[in-house]
Amino acid sequence: MRRSLTLEVGAFGRSALRDETRRLDLSVEEFVAGAARYLLAEDDAERPARRLPDANVRAQAEAVDVDLDLEMGTWRALDAECRRQGVTREELLVHAVLFLIADLESGRVSHRLVGRSAGRASSDR
Repeated sequence: MRRSLTLEVGAFGRSALRDETRRLDLSVEEFVAGAARYLLAEDDAERPARRLPDANVRAQAEAVDVDLDLEMGTWRALDAECRRQGVTREELLVHAVLFLIADLESGRVSHRLVGRSAGRASSDR
């Protein structure tokens, strides 16, 4: 199911997102979709970095328009996580992007793995 969203991404996030999409040869949409799946699949729900910080810094944020094509089950899981954390879908997706970038940079997750999962075909529509 495809949905159009506008994400407010700060300068650091925009730069990191540009670098990672180039490195992985993915579109912004593919990377954001992969980040959403990664955040939802993270086993350690108690990991502090999985939750959005209380004060989400929006200094110098710019709009990034994305058309995300996610499985219906993924949209439902995202919405449930939004309700659990008390945030909007857009806020959660920006956090998912930064969460994944941090894990890529730390070596917690492989760039190769993200490239494969971001482009995977959906079977749950």
